[in-house]
Amino acid sequence: MQIFENRLTHYPRDDSSVVTVGSFDGLHLGHRQLIERVVRGGSPSTVVTFYPHPQTIVARPGRAIKILTLPYEKVQYFEAMGIERLVVLSFDRELMNKNADDFLREILIEKIGLRKIVVGYDHAFGKDRKGNIDFLLQSAPVFGFEVEPIKPYYHQGLIVSSTLIRKTLTGGDVKLALELLGRNYSFSGWVVKGESRGAGLGFPTANLKPDSPYKMLPLNGVYAVHVYFKERKHPALLYIGYRPTYGYGDLSVEAYLLDYNEDLYGEMLKVEFVDRLRGDIAFESESELVAQMKIDEIKGRKILSMSL
Repeated sequence: MQIFENRLTHYPRDDSSVVTVGSFDGLHLGHRQLIERVVRGGSPSTVVTFYPHPQTIVARPGRAIKILTLPYEKVQYFEAMGIERLVVLSFDRELMNKNADDFLREILIEKIGLRKIVVGYDHAFGKDRKGNIDFLLQSAPVFGFEVEPIKPYYHQGLIVSSTLIRKTLTGGDVKLALELLGRNYSFSGWVVKGESRGAGLGFPTANLKPDSPYKMLPLNGVYAVHVYFKERKHPALLYIGYRPTYGYGDLSVEAYLLDYNEDLYGEMLKVEFVDRLRGDIAFESESELVAQMKIDEIKGRKILSMSL
């Protein structure tokens, strides 16, 4: 897959391009059906997306969303799905204020080339989101391209969307997130020095620093997860929370790898969520905490043994 960024000065324009445009945060099952249509529609199959996510620019202070899929993750998913060209446009005030006519003509037609555009049922681009399906259908005969609208993708009567997945993760329902994404929700992080409390309790944990502060994490609590590093998969439990038993502090993200005792400092781990075991609880004593952690481990092992 070829990747092109920003001004597209040397982009190899091709009038046979089959194009789609969007943020594609999450690359969920709804996105996948759209991407499949682009790939099957012809060559070069082309995705036009944005960095940073438009909502991080247009949102009011304090209201910016957390991201489901970081840029490097998008690259991996698009390549795996067979996309030939990925165009990443810098989303800034200039692009935000570009009207739909100019975006279509200057970018999609003059710089990229366009035989067909495949868009989601609710997609719109350009200032004030004027570049919707009706706009494209009116413009198509003028510029000589086809428009293929994609119907919404439903799961259990709900339209699958990035917003729904964020809501799902906010509630800690990582099993439903899996069903909406078509894969386990995941994040990656570096193992850093911690206070070693887990080791003292008999549960040595790897303290993780997520690789991006913009990546969304599920609701605080304890999860059954799979951890990947050095191309190996390990069953584990993951804690996300503020350690209320010890008097609240900074957010802590800790992985307890089952049946693994080697040093992990400095390693990059990928964590895939399987199921939520419980919420973040303030225990009255360490002995109560340890007793609950033993219960968590038994339950987690059972869940993970069925998900291998």
